[in-house]
Amino acid sequence: MGGGENIYFSIIAFLLLLVFAIVWVIFRKRQKVVWFCAFVMVGGFVGYYSYYPTMLEHTHQQRLLILNEYLDKTYPTATFDVRPQQLEAGDRLGDFYVHHVESPYIGVILRVTDDEQVTQIGMWDATDYPSQEELWRKLTTILDADYTLGQTIANIKMHDYWLEDALTVFAVTIDEKLALALFHYTAEGYGFISLTYGNQPHVVTASYEDFVFVYVEADSKIDVIPVTFTSGEQHMLDTTDHKGQILVKKLEEL
Repeated sequence: MGGGENIYFSIIAFLLLLVFAIVWVIFRKRQKVVWFCAFVMVGGFVGYYSYYPTMLEHTHQQRLLILNEYLDKTYPTATFDVRPQQLEAGDRLGDFYVHHVESPYIGVILRVTDDEQVTQIGMWDATDYPSQEELWRKLTTILDADYTLGQTIANIKMHDYWLEDALTVFAVTIDEKLALALFHYTAEGYGFISLTYGNQPHVVTASYEDFVFVYVEADSKIDVIPVTFTSGEQHMLDTTDHKGQILVKKLEEL
């Protein structure tokens, strides 16, 4: 049992002591009554304390059954993994982590209430704190911030990345759409800057501060493209030798 249960039983123990003190004051001249009450209270407390984990597990299994019936009815063609199957220390009674079997890295938290209602109270992703090179995987939760089990997860593929200190840029395809994703990354934390989709086939450009980023697919026949910096200044860039790679230029280099 966790801290919450310990507090719960501490309160019960305190109340029992209070009741025993009252019984002692009232029946202090009738010792048999006092000790009989003490025996009943201690026995009841020990019995309830011993049975409590079993009672919780029984309630957990009932709510798990309700959840499985809800999932079968709501998503009849889908297969899910549901945790926890058995209640363990630290688990909250009624809360379940659920994900599609084919998508184990993202899921939702469903709560089964006392009145047998199932509601979504949050989402989760299974990735730990990512390395700078793997930061693009966080796009899944960024794009699906309001993810539900009935939602299709974005199909993301990473093609190339570019790093300079904290600034991190990825060329990705999201559901067949070419894009550039920009992040800020340090050992203390990371942040999402922007996501820019290409406005023409095979090419995507993005600007940030004094940088402009260009990604042209390897099999593209486009060689020279126009780019616009954050300042509004425009230039033409030759991408012939950089196809399939992120081309980075600073305004001062042009």
